[in-house]
Amino acid sequence: MQAGSVLIQQEPDQLVRQFFQSRQYSKVFVLTDRNTQQWCYPLVQQAFPSHRMLCVEPGEEQKNLTTCIEIWRQLTLAHADRKAL
Repeated sequence: MQAGSVLIQQEPDQLVRQFFQSRQYSKVFVLTDRNTQQWCYPLVQQAFPSHRMLCVEPGEEQKNLTTCIEIWRQLTLAHADRKAL
């Protein structure tokens, strides 16, 4: 897969499984907003290896430093390291 490419597939969970087949991470985190968590995440949830969800509120107004700090805080509390995704 080339960086910046968009893939369209009937079964997106296959792409997630393929991605993780040849990669190893110390931990996996999935960052979504509430809408994505409700409507998209269930379609690929089972394809992820053991992981932790990080969910933010939807909307452009949430894309700010306060949200970044909260995500960083959650990653720190979960002991994310440089080998985590």
